[in-house]
Amino acid sequence: MQINSYTSATEFLARAQQMLERHEGANNVIIGVANTLSNPHERFREFHLVTVDDSSGVRIAGLMTPPDSLIIHAEVPDVEAMSALARHFYAQNVAVRGVLGMVESAHTFAEAWINVAGGSWSVKIHERL
Repeated sequence: MQINSYTSATEFLARAQQMLERHEGANNVIIGVANTLSNPHERFREFHLVTVDDSSGVRIAGLMTPPDSLIIHAEVPDVEAMSALARHFYAQNVAVRGVLGMVESAHTFAEAWINVAGGSWSVKIHERL
């Protein structure tokens, strides 16, 4: 399992776009924000672009523009990959205030996050495409 952080939205999309576009309706926010980040003059001063990969390919794609929530996509809820991502953010002192994504994936990440950072989580808004 490998966590890849990207300083360039172009590099992030080169790695994750194919997976994200398989479920484009669910991932239009990630794709749209990543495309916005491709323009260096846009409003986001800080951002985090990550993938969690293994030998089979990208397992999770994530994007966060603090103070906004982490937006994630995983084709299947993946406890191992979500735990690795939570540990990565925690080790980097990145505060994750919330998570958006498909219900199962968002819940899986929320559980992984509180396992490393402590606290509790709850659903604030249930959205549906």
